[in-house]
Amino acid sequence: DESTDSDEDADFILFGSLRGNVVGLRYYTGVVNNNEMVSLKREPNNPYDRNAVRVNNVNGDQVGHIKRELAVPLAYIMDNKLAKVEGVVPYGSKNYFNMPVMLSFWGKEENKRAVLDALKRHGMSL
Repeated sequence: DESTDSDEDADFILFGSLRGNVVGLRYYTGVVNNNEMVSLKREPNNPYDRNAVRVNNVNGDQVGHIKRELAVPLAYIMDNKLAKVEGVVPYGSKNYFNMPVMLSFWGKEENKRAVLDALKRHGMSL
């Protein structure tokens, strides 16, 4: 139920934010407006990339995928439930190939170091 979910999130802190890219827009019909939230969903069975992170719009329609370089640490973070990742498309929603997405990483204080280390191993930081 929702009350349990919000109780769990109550002790979440913002670890930081990172800019990434959504790619493959031309292959999907999902539409996003500027400054709109998007949801991220792991696709471990994706035949092209086992680290794939799908990007959906607010209606649940697929918009694209997180670019491969960022998908690797993101998949690790999501699979190990180290952080909840939220996305917002700041601009470029009408782009044809890719668009930027601001990702915010939320989680429990004790998981912050693991999240930062996972990103750092791939040359990224919050």
